[in-house]
Amino acid sequence: MKNYFLILCALLVQNVFAQKQEEVIPSNEKAIIYIDSVETSTPIDTMIENEVFLITEYDASNSEWIMVDIPMNKMSKSKSGKIDFFKTGYVKKIDINLIDKFSKELEKNVRITFKIVKADTNKNIPIENLKYGLEIPLKDSYQITKMSIEWKGEIRLTDAVFYEDLYNVSFKEGELSSSDSKKFEMFQKGESFFIKHNCGDGAGSYEITWVIKDGNIVQRLVDTI
Repeated sequence: MKNYFLILCALLVQNVFAQKQEEVIPSNEKAIIYIDSVETSTPIDTMIENEVFLITEYDASNSEWIMVDIPMNKMSKSKSGKIDFFKTGYVKKIDINLIDKFSKELEKNVRITFKIVKADTNKNIPIENLKYGLEIPLKDSYQITKMSIEWKGEIRLTDAVFYEDLYNVSFKEGELSSSDSKKFEMFQKGESFFIKHNCGDGAGSYEITWVIKDGNIVQRLVDTI
């Protein structure tokens, strides 16, 4: 009975995490996204160098192509209260690279830091604004009050627009830093840094890919689980 329970738990964990999508960028200066998995189909978008998007699924009938989700804004923002900023298309495998395949940044001369506090239950949050991590009540949640980027010895504060819709990136008050290898992974390609940020576990969790160049956030891609 104990072994059966452990197997069942393992299957449940696999189901919970099966929805996570892998992050990719163009392998060259650009990657053309098509409406279907044939090159004669209509192009619907072009992703530029170091712009992050997500693999939806592999097209088993045509191994040269991959189905992808393309973000239609750089910060994964929405005022409809739901995730409505992705469109789906197809890209050739040879035109993309997995972020995980790039070298990990070990020098730690680039870092992001958050100040985490208990969520303000009196905060007026417009219902139409999309919020991440609020599957649990606000009274039990945590929010970010400050975010900074350490860029080669310089500390830069970021605008609230980058974090005001993020909740429960940590369930503990205090400082959260990308130096925490349990929650963050950092990869580098040239002068661009890709910080993968795991926010929570199980249902309601999400992952953010922060793209930093020249000490500034140039993209924030949120992948919900």
